Amino acid sequence: MTRIQIDLLLCAGIAAILAVGCMDAPPQQAAHDNPWDSENPSAPRAPDRLRAYVTTETEVFIRWRDRSGNEDGFNIFESIENEIGMHLINVNQANVDSLIVMGRQVLTDYYYYIESFNRSGASFQTRVSASTKQAPPNAPDSLTIAVISADSIRIDWRDNSFVEDSFELEEAMGIPVNFYQISTAISDCTSVIVNSLAPNTTFWYKVRALNQVGTSTYSEPISVRIE
Repeated sequence: MTRIQIDLLLCAGIAAILAVGCMDAPPQQAAHDNPWDSENPSAPRAPDRLRAYVTTETEVFIRWRDRSGNEDGFNIFESIENEIGMHLINVNQANVDSLIVMGRQVLTDYYYYIESFNRSGASFQTRVSASTKQAPPNAPDSLTIAVISADSIRIDWRDNSFVEDSFELEEAMGIPVNFYQISTAISDCTSVIVNSLAPNTTFWYKVRALNQVGTSTYSEPISVRIE
């Protein structure tokens, strides 16, 4: 074999090594395929168990299960009544699996959708519904008391609800600890007269709204002393 042939064989061998990579180089790392691996280059898995709960007639609590470790965040979408399509209402950070949506319209049907996303894409979860028609009422507030006689008072409050069926008035004597119900009022009523109050006694009052779904929180207690 001539010197030229040997040189040609060596060049061919070097070219082959360069084509396949250095013989001493470590093998290529396999692509990440664990959905919980934060370095997984694939699009994240879709969240599931999406739920929406009406907490008041103007507030909805949304919760879901995070099924990936490589999302950059979550997009939350909403549609209202018969609205065509949906609109983005919030972007949650990664690993944040709930949202409180405030300022909703009363007596309205809402639909919610969610997707997890990263640089590689997004995975979508089907919609769930929530209706502020099926909400406990908002609490009354701004209680005031007017003395109208030696043993009678009128209690007024502000009605903040569109869905209450009634109101409950509760009373405590001396200190605002042991309250008990003394009166009810129909929907949209904003005052009650209380009679036969004992003299030289401090009375405390608070009000809450009710409907078939539940009850509101109580108003702040307010007191009056009959001399």
